[in-house]
Amino acid sequence: MAKQSNRRKFGTLGRAIPATRVLSKPMPHFIENGIDAHSLIVINEEEGTFMGVNVYGDQDVVDGASVDGHLGKGFDPATITYPLPASDSPKWKQWGKKGYREVDVSTFDVLEDVRVEEEVTA
Repeated sequence: MAKQSNRRKFGTLGRAIPATRVLSKPMPHFIENGIDAHSLIVINEEEGTFMGVNVYGDQDVVDGASVDGHLGKGFDPATITYPLPASDSPKWKQWGKKGYREVDVSTFDVLEDVRVEEEVTA
């Protein structure tokens, strides 16, 4: 049973998606039907990649509360992982114009924060 629920929650990956940043946009057509859904752009600066994923859940994000969501049993990151655009790429502005906003990685329980803390030297 646990393996089946992991597959529904995390897809073929079987675990949380590694991320250093995430851009999120609500999906109104699902929300209108009582399904909390968000379109995410998951960024992993450590690996220089990003992927677009949808997260579906039962709980709305209010005041930074986390979303107990799932990616679906068919989610396969190998098919949707792309190189991260350059910092001056127009892609960043396009995402903003489409309504994506940066949120904390911990907002979504299907993501794992993999930021590497830089050591401060005195």
